Amino acid sequence: MNLANKAALTAALLFVAGFLPLVYFSTVALERNLMALLANQQSASVRHMANDLEESMHLRIDALQDIANKLPVDKVLDRDAMASFLSSYVAIYRFYANGIVVIGRDGYGIADRPQVVGRGDGDFRELAYFQEVMKTGKTAIGKPGVSRFTREPSIGVAVPIKNSEGEMIGVMAGFLSLLDRQLFDQTDAKLGKSGTYTLVSSWDKVIIVGSRKDHILKPIADLAPGAFTELIFDGLDDTKIGDDLAGTPALLSDAHILDGHWLLIGSLPVAEAFAPVRQLQIQIYSVAVVILVLVSALMWAVMRRQLGTVTRATHALERMAQGSDALAPLPVKRRDEVGQMLRAFNALQAKIHDKDHALLQSKARFQNLFEHMTNGFALHEMIFDAQGVPSDYRFLEVNPAFELLTGITAQQVIGKTALQVMPDLERHWVSKYGGVVVSGQAITFEDYDKQGDRWYRVTAYRPEHGKFAVIIENFTELKKAQDELKHMAFHDVLTGLPNRTLFSDRMRQALAHAKRSGTMLAVIYLDLDRFKLVNDSYGHAIGDLLLMEVAERFKDDLRSEDSISRFGGDEFALLLPGMKSELELHELLNRLLLHIAAPYSLGGQSIEISMSMGVTVYPQDDSDSDILMRHADEALYEAKRAGRNCFYRYRIAVS
Repeated sequence: MNLANKAALTAALLFVAGFLPLVYFSTVALERNLMALLANQQSASVRHMANDLEESMHLRIDALQDIANKLPVDKVLDRDAMASFLSSYVAIYRFYANGIVVIGRDGYGIADRPQVVGRGDGDFRELAYFQEVMKTGKTAIGKPGVSRFTREPSIGVAVPIKNSEGEMIGVMAGFLSLLDRQLFDQTDAKLGKSGTYTLVSSWDKVIIVGSRKDHILKPIADLAPGAFTELIFDGLDDTKIGDDLAGTPALLSDAHILDGHWLLIGSLPVAEAFAPVRQLQIQIYSVAVVILVLVSALMWAVMRRQLGTVTRATHALERMAQGSDALAPLPVKRRDEVGQMLRAFNALQAKIHDKDHALLQSKARFQNLFEHMTNGFALHEMIFDAQGVPSDYRFLEVNPAFELLTGITAQQVIGKTALQVMPDLERHWVSKYGGVVVSGQAITFEDYDKQGDRWYRVTAYRPEHGKFAVIIENFTELKKAQDELKHMAFHDVLTGLPNRTLFSDRMRQALAHAKRSGTMLAVIYLDLDRFKLVNDSYGHAIGDLLLMEVAERFKDDLRSEDSISRFGGDEFALLLPGMKSELELHELLNRLLLHIAAPYSLGGQSIEISMSMGVTVYPQDDSDSDILMRHADEALYEAKRAGRNCFYRYRIAVS
């Protein structure tokens, strides 16, 4: 072999042995780093969506249990009463699009809304959620399937109905529509450009909803290879690569919902995930091949003339490939082929530098997201004692939102243990987070900051072995809104007084106390005389102001133990427990008549109005709460007949 061939072969071998491994290992490292970054992003995205789904489900379960708790237990077997009761809670059907049914202890339906043929008196005895609630007395979630009544895909949610002694007297079931976009809209989203989310029932391994509508209620085993099923239901400690439902290699992440009843799976095809790396590899290797051919040809053609320059360049390349010299542009002093080869090498090196710079920019963007996210984030390393029990944890990294929410700066905590930063830390926090690290199961809980009067939602998960991350969300405003909704459910919007529901509950309690203590309980049903004339003469706005002022006058005259409620319109009801005598009662009622009849100055108008009251008194009227209210209503009618602006005492008929 002549010197020209040897030179060309030597140059080619040096190029292959020196440059291509550098490119290969760089792209492998890039692929590995991208895999870790994508895995963390995808896992966080799946967990965030799972937390939202679980929160939405708990909101629906709590709403259903709240209605079950309000159900009049003494009328649970009265179909008409139950139907009327269910019809009065219209808002709940926004959560349970396929309706609600009340089921007796015997497993047969009593009433449903909206009415569906066969469901109101249907047989629920063999349904798993009915059996579980009757057995445990706790909430149960059924398996997804097509309803035998509505023929629509749905899931049953069942809660217990108990009497005042805590005994099970029935079950209330609500039916979630799998087509309810309000609950499952997030699962329609794409993960990346072509990735999917799939919500699966862990009980029977059936798809609930997902990005693919044609997969609803399909068994996983019918769609996916066995390896996918084993990988998912054996548990993913972290995002992994495996075959997805279509048998395509993909990044797979999952998150458990509702104590493992449901499983949310995120799938991103590997081809999409690593497309940038694959494209970069192809470009680099293509350029490398072109340069290799060019260098070999040039070296063979001009070996004699270029041998000195080539030798120096070869030695420089060898030193760079071996790591003794840093990568740097080669000097170009000639304008011939050798200079062209050296310039091509420098251009290739600049391209690699640009790619590295782009990677650093990408990392900076993610760092910017980390620093500007509104939720607090902290990464910790768990510390175990000699017996392998979690004993402390060390702060590794916190973002600015964490500093803002907790008042603790990164400088104060990074590199230090929790007990060093917070010596008074209760041990159960270490145990709680230790459980996350050991089990790999993410947890979400709420914590109240008394000093700052704020509510936090805390999510802890294990991003890698031996470590756990905490995401802190300030949801004080949401908590306050929920409390306000609860207040609105039991109070009149206009006057702020208890509504009929709360009044009925207080009346039952007051009657029970009167029976135990042998004291008097006066029940008064009243309305304003000719209130319609006020609305017709002055307008409804003045009428509303009058109702609010009447409510305030009642509050001024009544005792702290008395209760007042607005039933609607100009109708009010009073509970007066513990009256010492008939005289004391009559004095109070006369005082109320006088106070209410005093003129009102509203909107520049002087308005006068009176009221009529119907009165009945326990124990002279020894009836239950519903009958007492009916007697008070009848007495009110007599007061109206007597000329208004008075009270009338219900008379017990004596045979």
